[in-house]
Amino acid sequence: MVKSLLFLSVILSLISCAPTSEEEIESAVSEARYHLSSMDCSKAKSVLDDVGFQDDDADYISVYASSQACEA
Repeated sequence: MVKSLLFLSVILSLISCAPTSEEEIESAVSEARYHLSSMDCSKAKSVLDDVGFQDDDADYISVYASSQACEA
């Protein structure tokens, strides 16, 4: 019983530490901005593509458009 409770608490703590979808998107946008500042256009677009297109996030769309313009 004690082992199963300990195991359950460890699993729950690991799951709670995983980044949320929103945090992943914010991180990708931040990383893409970094790559754009060094003119690494394809890497910026790749980072954004890894989280999937976010049609309801204005920052994501703005940075995604910048990465496409950078590649053009």
